[in-house]
Amino acid sequence: MNKEFTNIINLKFKMFYLISGKSMIKVEFLGPIGVDSLELDIKNLKELSIYMQKDENLKEWVDISAVAVNDTLVNTLDYELKDGDRVSILPPVCGG
Repeated sequence: MNKEFTNIINLKFKMFYLISGKSMIKVEFLGPIGVDSLELDIKNLKELSIYMQKDENLKEWVDISAVAVNDTLVNTLDYELKDGDRVSILPPVCGG
């Protein structure tokens, strides 16, 4: 997906969740990843990994990046996420 398309999809998800009253997880992509933050309705890091593997701009970073949830490094894809959590994708050049 190109960046403009990703931004449009992100905006549509935001509008849907604002209307429905649901909360989302914020995902930040640091350093050279070059993708804007997203808000997603996901339950765990495995779902985030699947999402990233489907995106042409993100799939190369799945296996080489570290992940932090609310500024704490996490080493398992089974980590359960809660509404309002902030997930940071840390590529090797950013401490990952």
